[in-house]
Amino acid sequence: RRAGLVHVLQKPRPAHRQQQESLPLYRAAGIPLCGKLMYVQTSLFGRHGFFNRPQCQTPLEETMPLINPKEMFAAAYAGGYAIGAFNVNNMEIIQGIMSAASEEKSPVILQVSSGARKYAGQVYIMKLVEAALTLDPSIPVVVHLDHGPSFEMCRDCIDGGFTSVMIDGSHLSFEENIALTKQVVDYAHPRGVWVEAELGKLAGIEEHVQSAEHVYTDPDEAVEFVNRTGCDSLAVAIGTSHGAYKFKGEAKLDFDRLARIGDKLPNYPLV
Repeated sequence: RRAGLVHVLQKPRPAHRQQQESLPLYRAAGIPLCGKLMYVQTSLFGRHGFFNRPQCQTPLEETMPLINPKEMFAAAYAGGYAIGAFNVNNMEIIQGIMSAASEEKSPVILQVSSGARKYAGQVYIMKLVEAALTLDPSIPVVVHLDHGPSFEMCRDCIDGGFTSVMIDGSHLSFEENIALTKQVVDYAHPRGVWVEAELGKLAGIEEHVQSAEHVYTDPDEAVEFVNRTGCDSLAVAIGTSHGAYKFKGEAKLDFDRLARIGDKLPNYPLV
């Protein structure tokens, strides 16, 4: 009853059945029901105490976890629709994309480049995504590392909760690219994370890779690359351009090459 500040720490959320049984107790105590109830703060000052607690608007429920692209792509193939992949690096962009996805009831891939990761911080980005899923847990979401330059960055993103990573070894020799990609695959797959790789070079600038000319993907090499690395999807070069070279000159896309790669890798995701 003396003046003071009391913190009551709530243990990690109990199992689903126990959590349901606890709901009436939370409501009876007047505790707001948050997606993750971490603490109740009570302040007592002399005889005139007051109850100070965190304010939340969302019901106590499990937010939908981030998913693996495998199940997302399977549903898209079966339903005959495309999935948007959007690069994010701050709160406003994530809010806009997630609001649109919620309105359209659409799955979405949130891509984080190494530059965005450096700018905003991986933890901040993941917490923003978590906040968005708290507001609408029905949206299927993949968080993907876009053009990861190294095994170390892919590893850190996997450990940080990403469900998909891209290792871009397109600037390396064929054998070096295979070795780097397989290193990432061997780390990612036991942890349930999807791996995208890249073979060939796109004209333009993309993060750490810069090329003035196209280096088209060879269909036979694509088959060997996928078989030897075990990567889950492959970005191929057929004449598209990036960055500073984008929209300069006439685009000449080699759709015949794309068809040959697709024939040699049936039902395999090409990016």
